[in-house]
Amino acid sequence: MSKNKWRLPKRWELVKAYEEEVEGLNSCFYWSSSENISNSSEAWFVYFSNGITYSNTKTDEYYVRCVKTTKKGKLKWKKSVGPLDWNEAVKYAESLN
Repeated sequence: MSKNKWRLPKRWELVKAYEEEVEGLNSCFYWSSSENISNSSEAWFVYFSNGITYSNTKTDEYYVRCVKTTKKGKLKWKKSVGPLDWNEAVKYAESLN
């Protein structure tokens, strides 16, 4: 994975964004790129009201906030879109590149 491409954030990156109160994130559910290894039809999301992670079916619709890593190793966040299901969210992130 190239560091300068837009992508869905990993679960831990979304939790960190919640903890750091990244601008533009509100009290919504946000998809991560992290799939549930116990159930391949589910992926993880973060609830930005409390910062807790949950997994749910990929057909549910949540918001998406894509991210990329800069050359200096910092995360750059894109504006939120959605709600989208998980597969649409992956395709959206890929379309930004």
